[in-house]
Amino acid sequence: MNLLNQSHVFLCLLFLAKRTFFSACLCLTLAFFPLPCYALTVQNVPNPQQFYGRWVMDLAHILSPNTEIRLNQIISKLERQNGDEIAVVTVPETSPARTPKAFTTSLFNYWGIAKSSQNNGVLFLVSVNEHRVEIEVGYGVKNILSNSLVNNIIQQEIIPQFKQGNYEDGILAGTQSLVMRLSTHLSDAKVLTPENLIPLALFLLLFIAVVAFCVKFILPPNMLSELRLEIDNTELLVSKIKFEGYDTGGGDGSDSGGSSGGDGGGSSW
Repeated sequence: MNLLNQSHVFLCLLFLAKRTFFSACLCLTLAFFPLPCYALTVQNVPNPQQFYGRWVMDLAHILSPNTEIRLNQIISKLERQNGDEIAVVTVPETSPARTPKAFTTSLFNYWGIAKSSQNNGVLFLVSVNEHRVEIEVGYGVKNILSNSLVNNIIQQEIIPQFKQGNYEDGILAGTQSLVMRLSTHLSDAKVLTPENLIPLALFLLLFIAVVAFCVKFILPPNMLSELRLEIDNTELLVSKIKFEGYDTGGGDGSDSGGSSGGDGGGSSW
């Protein structure tokens, strides 16, 4: 129990040290470069994955260390489960970007929030001074997190808390809703790995062996001959249909690569 408490205290101190470091950098920037400091660009937002292997970057200083730890825990669990990634970012404002939406899309693409070629990332951004929430969804998960669903999460889970000044509760509730949708959908379609392919392969081999045994030793010879005759007749019919110009298959299709971002939702409070 003491070890757990010590670990918790260590994590809190780590987050406080991180926040102090970035605050000091911001103060130095304000002291030596007073004009550019108001122009936040996506290049100025540190990527938490690169800095300390986490998912939260709280530049607006509205999250406590305990809340950051909780957010990182639930997102890391999702990432281990199915590879989906969620980044949570808070900023004072997004100027000089044209809109908070444009800033969010640019940051999404600049960080590359997704597994390579899967486009399975989500960016949850809060601009405090602009009273704006943006959730950017990669095209690899837009069939799970549709625009209407994302807007429902914003309106029902996030905005009511923000209107009462409860930034932490709103961000935590919104993140949990996103994680729940992604986890529930992909739990029905497990990713094929070498571990769960072995039982499937063994079952298929056993099934083929049973069918082969039945065909060879159990079916009467006359039934086997009739079956072969039916197969030959079917092949002849298919060949005749093709010869007469009928289409028996689907048209051609192609896999187009997904884009990194563009869908999602946003709202003011």
